[in-house]
Amino acid sequence: MRARDPRLIYLANGVIFVAMMRAYWTALAIRVAIDLALPPLQLVLLGTAMELTILVSEVPTGVVADVVSRKLSVVLSFLLIGGAEIVAGSVSGFPALLATQMLFGFGYTFQSGAETAWITDEIGSAAEAEPLVLQRGRWQMLAAVVGIGGGAALSLLTSLTTTIVIAGAVTLIWGVGLAVVMPEHGFSRRQSAGGSRSSISEGLADMRDTFRLGTVAARRVPALRVLLVVMIMIGVASEAVDRLDLRRLDQVGLSADTNEIAAVAVIAALQSALAGFALWLSRNRLSERRLATGLGVLLALAGASIALLAVVPVLPVAAVGLVLQGAFRNAAGPVTVAWTNAHAESSHRATIHSFVGQAEATGEIGGGIILGSLAALTNVSLAMSCSVVLFIGASVLALRAERSW
Repeated sequence: MRARDPRLIYLANGVIFVAMMRAYWTALAIRVAIDLALPPLQLVLLGTAMELTILVSEVPTGVVADVVSRKLSVVLSFLLIGGAEIVAGSVSGFPALLATQMLFGFGYTFQSGAETAWITDEIGSAAEAEPLVLQRGRWQMLAAVVGIGGGAALSLLTSLTTTIVIAGAVTLIWGVGLAVVMPEHGFSRRQSAGGSRSSISEGLADMRDTFRLGTVAARRVPALRVLLVVMIMIGVASEAVDRLDLRRLDQVGLSADTNEIAAVAVIAALQSALAGFALWLSRNRLSERRLATGLGVLLALAGASIALLAVVPVLPVAAVGLVLQGAFRNAAGPVTVAWTNAHAESSHRATIHSFVGQAEATGEIGGGIILGSLAALTNVSLAMSCSVVLFIGASVLALRAERSW
């Protein structure tokens, strides 16, 4: 870190962020559902509040990264997320927990896209950044396994709240360190006519122009337009799986005596480990023109895995489906980032990344309402089967998109 190598910092950021986030989420999920015994509606509202915050904040914070400073955006993200995690481990009331999830979502949007835009500018081009983005994705899957395992062990040895607070403290401290060591040489703010920094009014005009250019690019570039539709479909499909996965396992025979910490940790760790393995296998096959095919294949495999979970009433088969769908969806994340980065111009790259994140958040909010209501009116299996159709549809769109590039 002392050499301020942007590649090393980019990789380290991803590893630290994912390891701490997975330790945090594993402990928090069990704390709110088991220790605090929040009712189902409140559990859903925690997730909905965070997604709504992401939806509202994605583009404004992306524009900040494109106009003001990508380094500042990344540093703010670590500080806000770390603070949110510390508070989440220190409070018990639902309103306070709701506020921490909103702060987490707000902080996340400062990092979403900004890091990738930063490293692309620092090393020169999207083509040079692409292998690094995918390499970081592989490292992050390993970091997730370590974070989940370490967080579960710490929770068993101490408490869930201790794990949550420690994860937040490490994240916050890392953000403080980044403010000192993270370089920013490839990005420059626009200058006013006299050559000085833009005034506040000019800065706001820059933000408006950047947002407009990003909107035009997202609408006119075929690859980006297709990706936005794909992400909306993925978002809608994901909610039924993410919110009802353990409920489905319970329906097909999961023992009530199962240790919740161990079960959640094992499932999440296996998903991350297999995702890392999938990215490693494909490391030499995902060129810029093959990213859509890679994403399409991963989404098709995720859909097939969700089908196992949704329709096979045999616990081992359903459990395998749950693990595999998570692995393929996790592996799809870095591929999506690389696809976005390959088709976004530097002047509004972070904004385009934010549009992609916003599309997924929009789908997740709508999916939570639609598929959640469907599950309540019918059954979990039918709601998840709808997710299968959506994943397969998104896969077909991604596979066909490559023909228009």
